Amino acid sequence: MSVSAALPLDQREILDGGTAVPALDPRWISKTRFVTYMPPPNDLSDQGQRGEWLERLHYIATDLRWLLQLPHHKFWCQVIFDETLHHTLDSFLRFAPRSYDRQYSIPTNAQEVHSQVMRLIFFTYLRMSTHKESKENWITPKVFGEILYENFLFDIPKLLDLCALYGHSNGPLLTKMVTNIFTHQPRYLDDLRATAPTLLQVLSNIVIRSGMESSSPDTTPQKLQGQSRQEVRNLENMSNEEFYDLLLFLSDTAVSLATFLTIYPPSCSVLHEFQFCQHLASMYEKVIPAFQAALKQQHHNSTREKQLFRFKLQQARQHLLMTFHLILSHTCLQPVMEKLNTPDEISKHVEDFLSTMSDVLGEKRFLADYEGQYSFQDDLEILSQAAGVLDDAHCKYIQEAINNAFAAHGTRKKPKGNTNTGGRTSPDGSPCPPLLPSNTDAELKPQDTPVAASASPHHFSVSECNSGLGTKRVTGIELESLIYAVKDLLPGLSDDFVKAALAEFDYNPELAVSAFLEDKLPDSLKHFSQPQEGNDAPSQVVNSLEPLEIEARRNIFDNDDFDVFHTDAVNVSAIHKGKRNKEAVLNDKSTIDELKPLYDAYGSMDVPSMYDKQVYEDEYDDTYDALNVGADDADSADELTQQRPFTVPRVLQQKESRPEESEESSEEEQDRPEAFVEDPATVRARQEAKFGRSQQETSGKYDVKGRGRGAGQTDQVLRNRRWKESHKGSRANHNRRAMADKKMKKGMF
Repeated sequence: MSVSAALPLDQREILDGGTAVPALDPRWISKTRFVTYMPPPNDLSDQGQRGEWLERLHYIATDLRWLLQLPHHKFWCQVIFDETLHHTLDSFLRFAPRSYDRQYSIPTNAQEVHSQVMRLIFFTYLRMSTHKESKENWITPKVFGEILYENFLFDIPKLLDLCALYGHSNGPLLTKMVTNIFTHQPRYLDDLRATAPTLLQVLSNIVIRSGMESSSPDTTPQKLQGQSRQEVRNLENMSNEEFYDLLLFLSDTAVSLATFLTIYPPSCSVLHEFQFCQHLASMYEKVIPAFQAALKQQHHNSTREKQLFRFKLQQARQHLLMTFHLILSHTCLQPVMEKLNTPDEISKHVEDFLSTMSDVLGEKRFLADYEGQYSFQDDLEILSQAAGVLDDAHCKYIQEAINNAFAAHGTRKKPKGNTNTGGRTSPDGSPCPPLLPSNTDAELKPQDTPVAASASPHHFSVSECNSGLGTKRVTGIELESLIYAVKDLLPGLSDDFVKAALAEFDYNPELAVSAFLEDKLPDSLKHFSQPQEGNDAPSQVVNSLEPLEIEARRNIFDNDDFDVFHTDAVNVSAIHKGKRNKEAVLNDKSTIDELKPLYDAYGSMDVPSMYDKQVYEDEYDDTYDALNVGADDADSADELTQQRPFTVPRVLQQKESRPEESEESSEEEQDRPEAFVEDPATVRARQEAKFGRSQQETSGKYDVKGRGRGAGQTDQVLRNRRWKESHKGSRANHNRRAMADKKMKKGMF
């Protein structure tokens, strides 16, 4: 057997017994039957099921090692013509646990074997996507693309599964592999366009299965007789199995989409052609709040199961928002940042971005979560720096809508550092928390959960999705305040019971108190003791609160004649009911008697005043005249004048004589009146001259007229016009711009 190694594999022939046989021929395959992959059994504690599953894994690992060691032509013959190999690879992509999944708790010894199989499957697909292994072993690129497409070695669902399985651990290598496939076979892009309506239908099916929309578009009246009423299926009346199945479907769809768009960014433009962002936001607005409400109503077997459901929901939320952001970034922001397009194309990208955001402004909850995860203001800054001129009114309108949505439905982050600014309506100052915060206390451990993760910790783990459950956690002073709020109404409960109840009801004191009073506590709280029963609790609450309220009372009328809380005896005679008699009030002279001593002190015609008793004596006091006080001092009389000369006050100085002026000027001064007020005509002329000079100075700087029509305008003129448009309310027009924006928000025109 001889091989012509200089030719590509598709043109090469191999001599077998004197006969030239093409290198890609079914006779070169080996009669090996590959074993299909099966998911881990639900009960791995069963020795029989676990042993059978491990034996299957060993067979698959052995066969894949043999396949990867085959020569170039035999490997491709086995890949093209062996149907059992296709079944094995497809079954693994379908049933293998994802790296982000926490559905199986696999023992350590079984996990090592499973990781080996997972690694060998990846190497097999990697070799299948490589058209040139060396200088001797290679395939013509065009023929290589035809082999992949005609033999169904790859398709869009397989690529989605590959990205979901290996995207978080082998991202760069998987990106090179998928890019190579799309490069050598452009028809895969057509398949992706054909798959986009199917993806939209998947989103619609999730909404329909959640009970948010009806599956029948027929709106004609239906007969009531002879037809059985179909039970309305929604999330609240689903069983735990159905609810969890739909939640897993939503989570897997979101993770597969987000990972595929991350691995192969050009696919974002394909989905954007079908307005995928708008459909995604609409589905998010309908489904995610319904899942959150149903999750609180579902009866869970354990707290761990509830935490697992929350984890999958938060995982779906995060990757749906990531999908929306990736499509916008790669189709609108990235071309603008690269600056490889013409100004007209950049303007189209900017308009496309603003138009997409305007289309989703009605989805309030989606906008609140998106603003908490990704900042719209940051995207605007990127566009303004790269593209230049933006529509300020349009951007401001979108920003205000996002702020209003965040104020109504958003959740603020825990402040980091000195964050004194921002508030409920300021996502920039205090945005919403990450949907999957890194909280080790909230993590699901494999040994504690009924179903746990199964990926290899070395090669196929996802730390981003396994960092936490995203559940609300309250500690410190906030937790103490919630405990006091519950114990004010139910003082007999212990602190441990209140903490457990608050944690069970998402730290909502109203729900916790309502569940206790209606005796609808979940099973996880029934093992706590309940000391308060019957109608004794409300009376004890009142008795325990009254002294505290009285002691804390502060008022300007404290300790007055009518303060019954601090005074035992109250003058009842001073209290009068109804209207008083006017004559009785006027005849009452008790007030005059009370003020008489005060007026007598100031004196009257009959009584001397208290000031009359103080007589001033102006007799000269000669007590110290006999003593020579100050005569022997060393200071002289002119001590102050030597340090500073004496100065006559200005008001006492005499006017200096001016030189004599002509008789004509003196006569004019005598005839001219004193100018106390300046002539208004002179003032007017001076102000007009000043205004004219200012107009000449600023006419060229703030030019808004610009050139004639059709000649084009400069950037300075455009900036002056925008400045005048945004500030004209400060001079005239009486705030018409703001009222016009208000009408636009309300849809008046």
